Amino acid sequence: MLEDIKSWYQQHKKLSISISIVVIASCLLNILLLFINRSNLNRQVSPSSTNLTKKTTSQMYPAPTVNFHTYSSAPNVITPVVPQTLSAYTMKSNFTKDEILSFAQKLGLTDFQSTNTHYDMVSNRTDVYHRGILVFDRLSGTFDYQSYADTTPTNYVSGMNPQEEAMAMLSQLGIADATVSCPITYQMKTTPSTYVECHRDWDKIGAPIYNPIGLLNIPENIPLSTLQVGEVNAQSPADHNIINVISNGISQPEATGKARPNDFNTLTVVVTPNGMIHEIDSKLRWIDSTKTQTFQPDKLLSPQVAQKRLENHLASFSLTIPSGSGVINWQSVYPNNQAFATNATITDEQLAYIEKPDDAVQTNFVPMYVFRGYTTLNSGYRVNFVQMVPAMTNLTTFLSENTAFNLSSSWTSLMDKMTTFFASVIPPVFAQTQNPNSLQLKTFQITPTVATTTASEILLTPTLIPSETYSNSGTVECNASGMTRGAITLNVPGVGTVLVQSDAKTPHSFNIVSRSVPINALAAIKDTFYKTVEQQYDINVAKYLVQNKSIYQYIKNTEDVKTLFFYINSGMISTGIASNAINPIPPGYGTCPVNIPYQRSAPLYNCASEGSGNVFLSSPQIASFVPEVEVNANNVANDIYAAIQNNQISIIAAKSDLFSSSTLTYLGWVFLKSNIGVSNTTISCHISGVSPALFLYPQNTKVVKVKSGATLTYTDPTVVNNTWKVTAQPNGHLQTNGMNRDELYYEYDPNSVHFTTPQQGYIVNKTDLVSFIKQLATKMGLNDNESTALLADVTRSAQTITTSEVKVSFVSPKELARYLPLTIFPSPDHIYRIQLLLEPVTTSQQLTAPILPKIMRAGFTVVEVGAREVN
Repeated sequence: MLEDIKSWYQQHKKLSISISIVVIASCLLNILLLFINRSNLNRQVSPSSTNLTKKTTSQMYPAPTVNFHTYSSAPNVITPVVPQTLSAYTMKSNFTKDEILSFAQKLGLTDFQSTNTHYDMVSNRTDVYHRGILVFDRLSGTFDYQSYADTTPTNYVSGMNPQEEAMAMLSQLGIADATVSCPITYQMKTTPSTYVECHRDWDKIGAPIYNPIGLLNIPENIPLSTLQVGEVNAQSPADHNIINVISNGISQPEATGKARPNDFNTLTVVVTPNGMIHEIDSKLRWIDSTKTQTFQPDKLLSPQVAQKRLENHLASFSLTIPSGSGVINWQSVYPNNQAFATNATITDEQLAYIEKPDDAVQTNFVPMYVFRGYTTLNSGYRVNFVQMVPAMTNLTTFLSENTAFNLSSSWTSLMDKMTTFFASVIPPVFAQTQNPNSLQLKTFQITPTVATTTASEILLTPTLIPSETYSNSGTVECNASGMTRGAITLNVPGVGTVLVQSDAKTPHSFNIVSRSVPINALAAIKDTFYKTVEQQYDINVAKYLVQNKSIYQYIKNTEDVKTLFFYINSGMISTGIASNAINPIPPGYGTCPVNIPYQRSAPLYNCASEGSGNVFLSSPQIASFVPEVEVNANNVANDIYAAIQNNQISIIAAKSDLFSSSTLTYLGWVFLKSNIGVSNTTISCHISGVSPALFLYPQNTKVVKVKSGATLTYTDPTVVNNTWKVTAQPNGHLQTNGMNRDELYYEYDPNSVHFTTPQQGYIVNKTDLVSFIKQLATKMGLNDNESTALLADVTRSAQTITTSEVKVSFVSPKELARYLPLTIFPSPDHIYRIQLLLEPVTTSQQLTAPILPKIMRAGFTVVEVGAREVN
């Protein structure tokens, strides 16, 4: 019997080996699926995967599944140089009460208060010299400290400049390790304070530090290698309050009016002119120096191996964003939330540290290979992408909550081969924590997160969002001009909740979903402080009235008291009130100095306006209280008027000050939140645009301007005043602002354009629509790019048609000129505008076929293709 089996094996050796491979592969596949299902089940019952309890009015999407079949590199891509030494860091997290208290005591704060979130507070409401609040994120170590006292570092000496003082304070607090520097200062128009901006220095740590979401906000024409820490660019959000930006001693006029990039890796110290520190806002992570590991190049994957892993669908992080600007239908770009493409072009490759946004837990701070580029999805939309591959040979990733285990080289090789072998079976998505007990090769399970307080968002912590604190990002608002702005909330695996935000004027951007610190106790403590400030203002105003008794006769009500506040703040008492009634303010007065010392000042009036220094106020109606202090100002006005009526002003004036003398000098600014960050705008309504594409073919390379007279909802590349200015080449290649394109793509609101359905056309079975459009394109003489664009538009437009047959017709040139007018300079010799109408067929019809346009490519030729479903 044994001999018979051996004989059969010798005769059928190849067949038996093939059967064995199939059986082994099948078993391995079942094992992999078992592990994946088990890990998914474990995550589903975990408290960290509980759904958000706050409902939003907009739909939340999971981040699209990314699958690019092949990759190619652009000609100018520079391969990263592997450094001789590099370090992997362990971050401190999950701070204990004792650790937080120990930190707070260095600021003179002692009253600890836990909350029902991962934020704890420590405050001091009694000590004149240590009043303040610390809000500390016990998970990540980020914090916000606001002082109401004379806070300085223990080694402070008179004459210390703000940067020296900031570093001294950070050293005292134990934050400033050897990699931290404070190279940037700036000011705000509304305060005389200096804002000192500190970062973990890229040169000192050995590689750039990037935010995974923020990478997609970098304009595609700016190479990553040119970026600098704390840098802003033309696409940075506006903040007209920002002035006098200085970096490494060099003035940065281009940064004036631009929001500071402080969503991560930033600590800002606010220093008053008299040397008091009244706020520290920290998003710096705490490095555990005892666990820092320095390693040699042999512990890093080579750039070539990293790219091979990328090509084998082994990226640990993948995300894309449409490359144009305006409002877009997310499901049209990513059908079934999938980003599939035949080929992706890599334009950037760099070795860098990747850091999650500030309140996300991150235990590993490790180098990653970053790949950035673009592709045209199967849906027809061009998108930009960022993908990352772990740089360390043990495959530790920034997404991990625990250090990855060391895979043996044979096991690593086997897994690479198996993952490649089963790529068509197991969709490539995100590898999060690699764990020998839970083989998470690929998973799209969403980790619920807490969003941060900034701009977002790029947008994020693996903990729950309390229902009462989640910022609703899905409200609907369309502006008066009829243009709309859109926002889509994404769940990004391993990172958190992010907002894809766009409007008609700026490119798409990822943002952190913004919110305030989600604790009711903080509001209660602040109310206590604000009440103390009201009492101090009562004393201030009472002392002023005791010194200026002649003013009493003009105070008839609380409104007169509030007008008095304006006089005190504007320094006009001696010239204005002595001979005039307090209300109204005399003509000729009203210039409201912004940067005066507020000795014994009244609650602040809103003296500054956006974009200007001083504002002439001709009437008290124009002057308004800063919103944060309006309630307090009203309360003080009521207190003072009651004291005047009851002859108690002298009693209030004799009370002891509740704040120290230095704090009193700048009480207005210390009292108000300094607004270091820039909040996100909650936006908007979606429009499903329809989308022609323009192709330009001049005889010689020339600059061409193309202007649309339609209301555009989305464009790629971005238009300025509905106009593109491009350098066009005879082969159709276009360049604008350093970006390369093959077409000018735009979408318009279909509700504003109603085309007449022609009598001529074709009746096509929906199953044959793709092949029919390809034949139609060939007959008209469209080239490959034009045919691809037309087919993509037809496919998108036909998705909502449910009938078995579709009517295909052409929009008349007259209606195109009427509803979608184009102005092109210099004028083309030939322009062909081919836009199809698709209509469901519900009854039997007999149609006459139209005369097809035949494209003649002589001289400067412009071809436009597009399609839309009939409303």
